[in-house]
Amino acid sequence: QRSQGTWVVSKIWRVALICLFILAAVLVFAFYNPVTAPSLAEAEQAAVEFLDLTLAIELYEQIADRGSSSERTQAEMALALIDWHIYDNPEAARERLSRLIERKRNAAEPLIALARMEIAQQDFIAARQAARRAMEVAQTGAESREAQRHFAWAVVEEATLSRLNPDTLTFPSDELLQEAHAMVREIVENMPGELQSSRLLLATSLLLDDGNSTLLAWRSYYWVSEGQEPFPLLVDAYATLQEILSGWQGPASPAEDRERLINALADSRFFDEAALVALDPRVEMELSSEATDVIAYAQFLHRLQARMDTSYRGEVTGSDTIPPW
Repeated sequence: QRSQGTWVVSKIWRVALICLFILAAVLVFAFYNPVTAPSLAEAEQAAVEFLDLTLAIELYEQIADRGSSSERTQAEMALALIDWHIYDNPEAARERLSRLIERKRNAAEPLIALARMEIAQQDFIAARQAARRAMEVAQTGAESREAQRHFAWAVVEEATLSRLNPDTLTFPSDELLQEAHAMVREIVENMPGELQSSRLLLATSLLLDDGNSTLLAWRSYYWVSEGQEPFPLLVDAYATLQEILSGWQGPASPAEDRERLINALADSRFFDEAALVALDPRVEMELSSEATDVIAYAQFLHRLQARMDTSYRGEVTGSDTIPPW
């Protein structure tokens, strides 16, 4: 009996030791192989396809905590976008982006994101400052061009809103317009067809009374080379623009040419840019009903954008606050 009991005890100890070895192996494996973070694609899918904001935030936070350096940056930027665009909390977004910028690693990306948010917040000085800093720290040509686009965007948006709503903003200086113009003109000359840069160049060219650059920007936007015909819906507008812009002198141009330019821009679906010409304070002319309609429509599109943003935010968060028209 004693030998049998000894055998049982020995067996128990042997099993216990095996269990301890297995547990130790599991702990070592867990220590050297921590749970991997979810992928950015999984977080984006939760946000975009499933519209599960809670899950998306949880996944992004896990990536920000355990992902690679690049993944952490992208996750923090996504969380900043959620703070700003969904929860309407730009202060929280600025804090997140500022922490990324202070790390000085891939700082151009969060600086560009900050510039984009400040444009939407209509803090154009802060937007230009962020874009300038992004240009200084950009590590690639693509980052540099994106920073330049955001700088020009801040200048053009301020100019546009100051003319559509003259009591709320100050029109940017000629120096800023010239600087923004030079940036986007270089991009368009080297990369014709790039839509945002082309449209920004169109606006700065009109604001600087540069007819040739305006035509260059229009051709780039619609991918029409010199001597080529655009698609049929744009033929008449293009012909008018070619005729007028070749000798365009801004406020010194005849009132009839100004009216035709406004209509041709509107027919090209450049409503903001047409309104910039129609609302030029240097020109004293009575606006036609067509020009007045163009201005009203441009103003309506800006209100519609604000309403859509708020509506989308309310749909995601469950709020039913819709801004007035």
